[in-house]
Amino acid sequence: MSPEIKMMSSAIAEMKKIQLVTKEYMTAEECARYLGLSRSAIYKLTHRKEIPFYKPSKRVMFKRTDIDAWIQKSYVQTK
Repeated sequence: MSPEIKMMSSAIAEMKKIQLVTKEYMTAEECARYLGLSRSAIYKLTHRKEIPFYKPSKRVMFKRTDIDAWIQKSYVQTK
């Protein structure tokens, strides 16, 4: 792969990351990428109702601020 293509693909990946962080509602796939989990792990969490989500239709959606608050709530204190 040429250096120009590598630079362009890393720039595109960075833009996608920025878009994901600024997006208000995320799909299950986007939420999985945001949290660094698999999509099946996200669906397991929603099935057990362990993660906040919305279901306006057949699609499961996640509000980024709710996910951030859920992460903050999961804090484990050190000794």
